[in-house]
Amino acid sequence: MARLPKRVLTAAAFVASFNVAAEIPVQFTQCLLNVPPLIEPGDNALDEKVTIYSERSSATFENDAVFEGDVYVTQGNKKLNADRTVYSQQTNRLNGYGNVFFTDGLISLEGDEFEAHTDTDYAKVIPARYQIHGDTGNGTAEVLEVFEKSDIKATTARFTGCPPGDKSWHLRATTLDIDNEKQMATAYNARVHVADVPIFYTPYLSYPIGDQRMSGFLFPTFATNTKNGFDLRTPYYLNLAPNYDATLTPRFMTNRGLAVESDFRYLFGKNRGTVYLDYLNNDKLVDDSRYLLAIRHGANLTPSWNYNVNYTSVSDNNYFTDLGDRNGFDDGNRLLQKISTSYTSSNWKSDLIVQDMQVLGNSSKDAPFIIQPQLKLYGDWELPLGNVPSLLSLESEIINYSHDDETRYRTKRVHIEPTLTFPYVLPSGYVSSSIALMQTTYDQDIRDATNSSGQALVNLEDGIINRTLPKLSIDAGLNYERPTAAFGNAYTQTLEPRIKYLYIPYQYQENIGLYDTSTMQQDYFGLFRDHQYSGYDRIADANQFTLGATSRYLNQGGSEKLRLALGQIFFLQQSQVVEDWNNANPNSQLGNSSTSVLAFEADANIKYDWSAHFGLQVDPDAFDVNKTNSALEWRPASNRYIQLNHRFISAEESLRVNQIGTHFAWPLKENISLRGSYNYDTNQGRNVDSFVSLRFDACCWAIELSYVNTLLTSYNSDNSNQGEMDKSLQFKFEIKGLGGSNSLSSPSESQKIKYGQPFYLND
Repeated sequence: MARLPKRVLTAAAFVASFNVAAEIPVQFTQCLLNVPPLIEPGDNALDEKVTIYSERSSATFENDAVFEGDVYVTQGNKKLNADRTVYSQQTNRLNGYGNVFFTDGLISLEGDEFEAHTDTDYAKVIPARYQIHGDTGNGTAEVLEVFEKSDIKATTARFTGCPPGDKSWHLRATTLDIDNEKQMATAYNARVHVADVPIFYTPYLSYPIGDQRMSGFLFPTFATNTKNGFDLRTPYYLNLAPNYDATLTPRFMTNRGLAVESDFRYLFGKNRGTVYLDYLNNDKLVDDSRYLLAIRHGANLTPSWNYNVNYTSVSDNNYFTDLGDRNGFDDGNRLLQKISTSYTSSNWKSDLIVQDMQVLGNSSKDAPFIIQPQLKLYGDWELPLGNVPSLLSLESEIINYSHDDETRYRTKRVHIEPTLTFPYVLPSGYVSSSIALMQTTYDQDIRDATNSSGQALVNLEDGIINRTLPKLSIDAGLNYERPTAAFGNAYTQTLEPRIKYLYIPYQYQENIGLYDTSTMQQDYFGLFRDHQYSGYDRIADANQFTLGATSRYLNQGGSEKLRLALGQIFFLQQSQVVEDWNNANPNSQLGNSSTSVLAFEADANIKYDWSAHFGLQVDPDAFDVNKTNSALEWRPASNRYIQLNHRFISAEESLRVNQIGTHFAWPLKENISLRGSYNYDTNQGRNVDSFVSLRFDACCWAIELSYVNTLLTSYNSDNSNQGEMDKSLQFKFEIKGLGGSNSLSSPSESQKIKYGQPFYLND
């Protein structure tokens, strides 16, 4: 007796073709109650012995072997049951009739007739009912045929990802062809039915199966909202070559028209990247064409040399507000346009950068300066100075700043900063002393000397300006620890006092324009910085001590359970440098105060499921609170949490903020979950961002009802932000088990204010 057909089980590919990209967030145990378990075939499955059991057997004149009466055929994991089987040695055919059942641990097939050609691997089941093992996928076909090389043809085929007996949805196709060698599936007259109601039809659907990349349609996604109307995307994947491919997605919006979204990925030698190009011809709501172009490119030319391109541009200020941000390009209202290359050696690192930025909603005067170009050089060397450890470092930069607005000032800037550091480190503490010389030269073209608001900048000087400043820094810290106990647990408590002296003399700098400088945040860790401002356009004079202390509680595994930090700067002499004399910050350090803000930070992991953070900055003279940020979170499981948070920035700062908020995600039952967030600004007296979402998950489908109230960034013709609140009630439906169905995204992923992880303890 010959073996059963070697690849009769490749009918499993028929099911995999529809389920290859399925992603089910929650696998419910009840969904698999009536599903047979998955049994992987052994390494020598095809060499297993074939055994046939039957009540009766006989041979015909044509040398056919006939088995009747509850026929049972086995070969390893493969099992075939039928009322009657006939094997013809002359034609190498095995036929089964009546109550045919076949399984191999991967798939089960049922039918009335079974035919197999043992010499050609051909097999046929009429009609066929199939069930994947270990998965809910199942379906039927009037005729299911398996050919050589495991190619499959199913006629009048049905497939569903629902458990047996659940008819929530299914897919029908008059013919389904699967080419296993090419890893390609083609369906003709494909229709998706929900509760026997057709909701989607395509005469031809071709898509890849398995791990190989093949050209073909991916499953469409659809949504609806008040702005765009019915929104349908039908992606088509193009496998152009082994090292590059593309996806073209026609997107039809009933209120706006037809757009095309395209992604092109490539890998050429040491170059890799993706080009995104979206285009909407004549948006019916704005009567204009709209586009997005984004390039992400990188190359490692040698182990030491690389270059990168990060470029994003859109047609108008409201592109993301109206058409969405499908790949996370929108970073606030600034779109980076940057080309950079870096070279690294054992002692040197260099960066060459050309950079611009598209600022949404701003006029050309408000746009940042263009970098054309910037060269940075960093170097460090250990110096043999006897037994004294020492390190020489060099930080240097050459940069050219220009501007799209011809009336704005611009410059060429050269900065060189050698630093000599003497680090001395012990287990119980450290002392690090450094001296530096900061030399900066500007070649300014002042023009009409106005800032972005049109104010005259009378102090700026045209031509060459030199600024030379020395810097002295002495930083020291101690590390004490002791065993302690709290709440019945053993801990190691540390006490880490720190003191830093910084000296930089004063030099007049109001004749220098502001090109890349802004005031940096002064939290606890910011107190120990050498500079009050970013960039080089303002270097604040300093004659000060910074005192601080940190205490940590570590459990026996070394994880931080509590960290407290307190610090303050004591000025021996007040700084005379401000960022911008024309728009001076009322909270600048100019004045009579002898100290900075008092900064406090606390992070705690209370038990295993409670976490807390609190940050505070207090004006020591008036004892007013300048800034606070706090958060409290309960997370009893990875998929459930409740977080409360608060942010406060006083009116003395440049931006006044007083917001409270909450984020939560909570499963009500195994298949029902509630998520939401709420953020309220007490200064404005209004909600600035909120949503609540109720989701129901069945085994093969899901629905989600969401209420969203968010502040949209929508710009008028004069580039002013309208700040309109957009309220919407959204209903989304997801079919699970159809490849690439991702229309049911989390509402939290689209909100302006997202969930944050405000806890910074070290595990």
